[in-house]
Amino acid sequence: MPSIHIKSIGPISDSGLLEFTPVVLLIGKQSTGKSTLMKILCFCSWIEKKIMVEGEELLSKYTHYNRFVKDLKAFHRLDNIFFSDKSEIHYEGDCIKIDFKGVKANAKIVRKPNFQNDRHNTKISFIPSERNIVSAIKNVSKAYKTSDYDVIYNYLWEFDEAKTGLLTDKLIEMPFDNNITYYYDTKKERDLLYLKDLDKSIDTMYASSGVQSAMPIMVITKYITSIVGTGRPLSQKDITNAIAKVVLNSDLQDDKITEVYLSKVRQLLFYKNCKLFIEELEQNLFPQSQYDMVKAIVKGIKAVGNNSSVVMTTHSPYVLTSLNLLMKAAKAFKVDAEKTKGVVDEDLIMPFENYSAFLVTDDGRVEDIIDKEYGFIIGDNLDKLSDILSDETEKLNDIIYG
Repeated sequence: MPSIHIKSIGPISDSGLLEFTPVVLLIGKQSTGKSTLMKILCFCSWIEKKIMVEGEELLSKYTHYNRFVKDLKAFHRLDNIFFSDKSEIHYEGDCIKIDFKGVKANAKIVRKPNFQNDRHNTKISFIPSERNIVSAIKNVSKAYKTSDYDVIYNYLWEFDEAKTGLLTDKLIEMPFDNNITYYYDTKKERDLLYLKDLDKSIDTMYASSGVQSAMPIMVITKYITSIVGTGRPLSQKDITNAIAKVVLNSDLQDDKITEVYLSKVRQLLFYKNCKLFIEELEQNLFPQSQYDMVKAIVKGIKAVGNNSSVVMTTHSPYVLTSLNLLMKAAKAFKVDAEKTKGVVDEDLIMPFENYSAFLVTDDGRVEDIIDKEYGFIIGDNLDKLSDILSDETEKLNDIIYG
């Protein structure tokens, strides 16, 4: 799993070294840098994926002409004022290391010693907080015009890929309402919701804001977790290029060429794992629905395994509490598996060590907020409002009742 250290970028002053796990939660007030941190992590993961698949050409591309920071700023909509000569990014993934120091400097990217053996293909998806756009704007794919390939454009492209790639399943259930399922009508080219109790379908643009927010998450999650272990349709050129990349980066003996080449080509063409990045999971959702969404996502990540992961930002104490329950289930499962399965679905139970959570503070630092001894995420900073409301309620009661 990756690690990252960020300094002096936007609101982040110094993140410290952050080591990630399959399920990651980022919390903090608005404008403290949660999304900035997640965007940088996602971008570095994407760079690693491209270098693992495409090789030396991509590595060289992102170590010259300030391409690394230029593409980061353009793709994830990070303003120039976010960066300075003091800005730093230090990323270490499975196969590469990235070191970036100073906005005018080139990034240094090196392959780790295990690069050839461990390189693989991964499916990455960033689901932004603006995800309702696919339902709120009619024919958004045609209406959204941009000369720059940015995170919103990419999200729209990924959603189109996902909904057309799930044609064999068609119906995607909403975890919090078994009466509603999503499907894509290929003839009418429309996103529709089927309402079981009425036996009717409606356009997603007429759905509630909560359904509009949850639907893209479920469609993309369902799709990218379903294609791990498979690959996109391949042309003869794809296969030839993949073989060429392996051959050019190999010092194998002749008698091992066929067996090992085929294995390595398979690594490049098929998805070994997936990485999801979700902004504000709780958006427009009732507390119970937030819990149902958390369970659906964790279940999908656990099912595909192979270091698949999800990183989520949130302002919601309910998302945090939902993960705390799943972490508690992991501990209970070790004590009594059968009784625990009677409370929490076994498909949701992962080792406690698979969870991590971080608080982005007001001064731009990042704190690990998992209590390792008792096994839960410390949510004091997320739910300070409860204490404030309780204190003010007590004072008003004193006024009313003496």
